[in-house]
Amino acid sequence: MPHSRQRLGAWGEDLAIQVLRQHGYRILERNVRLSGLGEVDILAQDGETLVIVEVRTRRGGAPFAAEDSVGPAKHRRLARLALAIAQERHWQGPLRVDLVTITVDRNNRVLQVRMWKDIVGT
Repeated sequence: MPHSRQRLGAWGEDLAIQVLRQHGYRILERNVRLSGLGEVDILAQDGETLVIVEVRTRRGGAPFAAEDSVGPAKHRRLARLALAIAQERHWQGPLRVDLVTITVDRNNRVLQVRMWKDIVGT
């Protein structure tokens, strides 16, 4: 089970991939880095739509909910990343950014998993 923040994040991404697959997403890549723009946690396809997925994992009792950690600046960064990935891959179809939030307790038991679709309106 995860202990460090980095391990918790990687564990959360593993769980998010399972959840996305259960919802019919096809996982294309993980931890996609674009020079100067940042990293996408998960690149997936939902039907005909290319989806950039941000994953946030938090322990219960954190000062704020996982979804609250994705503010306006992060929305702008994710929108830029989504457009850059679409351009780099010559993607002509629909594009969106989704968010998966995971909350665990102190013993790393999953308390809540939520999916948020189209969080930036690309």
